[in-house]
Amino acid sequence: EAEAAMAKAQELMTKHNIQMQSVEQHDSEYINTMTEGYKRESVEAKYINQLLTQYFFIRLVSSRRNGLTFLNIIGEANNVKTAVHMRQYFTNVFKALWKEYKKETGAPNGSKQSFYMGIMQGFSEKMDEQRAATCECMDMVLVNDPKVDEKVSELFPKLRSAGRRTINLNDSQANAAGHRQGRNLNTNSGAIGA
Repeated sequence: EAEAAMAKAQELMTKHNIQMQSVEQHDSEYINTMTEGYKRESVEAKYINQLLTQYFFIRLVSSRRNGLTFLNIIGEANNVKTAVHMRQYFTNVFKALWKEYKKETGAPNGSKQSFYMGIMQGFSEKMDEQRAATCECMDMVLVNDPKVDEKVSELFPKLRSAGRRTINLNDSQANAAGHRQGRNLNTNSGAIGA
């Protein structure tokens, strides 16, 4: 049932965004929601942020103020609400899955990156399959919403792209275990607008 609920949630979100694209002058509201400030990004955050930008139709921009970093979640209002909800969900799940894996296997903390990367990869595969099925069913191609980029440019006219950091994946066993968990991850989100 949870598997079916996740598939339905992703289908609704994809359909919602395809339908917005098909209306040339849709009047959706585009917003920026800022997260709480933090001094240092958590280990799981980089993987969660990739999932959010890849599958939840939003853009993320980091900004600094008073020695703290804030994450700006920018996009169409329904998508931002969903992304905020999913960010908290993913944070809880990633931490819980790592705690369980560490307890079962005695894996060192150095394996955490490999495990988290595996979760992200497994979940991404699952989402790609579900999105492809939805797009095929609707006979449409899903593209990025240019209005999101317009909103980002409006809010951050001097935005610079950050360089990609190299991640050292040193534990293939942890990565494979994380991958299996990612494939089994269910996201029954009640925050999805359709």
